Amino acid sequence: MPENIYKASSTSQLLFSVILQLGCIAIIVYLYSHYNENPNVIFVAIAICVLIFLFSGYEEISVDSDMVTQKKISLGTWLLRSKGMQYEMSEIKTAFIPAPVKSDASEIGIAMILFALFPKHGTHRTSRNYPICLSLKSGHLLQIMTRLSESKRIEIVDAINSIK
Repeated sequence: MPENIYKASSTSQLLFSVILQLGCIAIIVYLYSHYNENPNVIFVAIAICVLIFLFSGYEEISVDSDMVTQKKISLGTWLLRSKGMQYEMSEIKTAFIPAPVKSDASEIGIAMILFALFPKHGTHRTSRNYPICLSLKSGHLLQIMTRLSESKRIEIVDAINSIK
């Protein structure tokens, strides 16, 4: 039986998914009470809410003695018995977090012009994916894209490298 070394998930993602699921339940109850007014539209809206309820969840990365697993925890993925992305520990040489890319003056100028032209199309900090790089013994490089905080990503990298 593989030993679990480290498991990381985001509390804010969990809280957001619970709030989203409670909102879906409230909307489903409201829509159901108005079902007779327009059954076709109400049915589609309820179906969409059910899908959102089933597949809203949070991300979890676990480091076991033999495997690294990234999966989404939700009722829908549990019903579909999804195992997520799995990486064999025997194939991983090392793990690291890439250094942030430095921008020069021309890139910053272009970004300022784009933000001035399209001010409402910014990216929220919580919606960004950050990489954890896995250098494989075969010479390939894999990236695990995650929304976890930097401290949790560092702990994941440390846990993977401690096994190697």
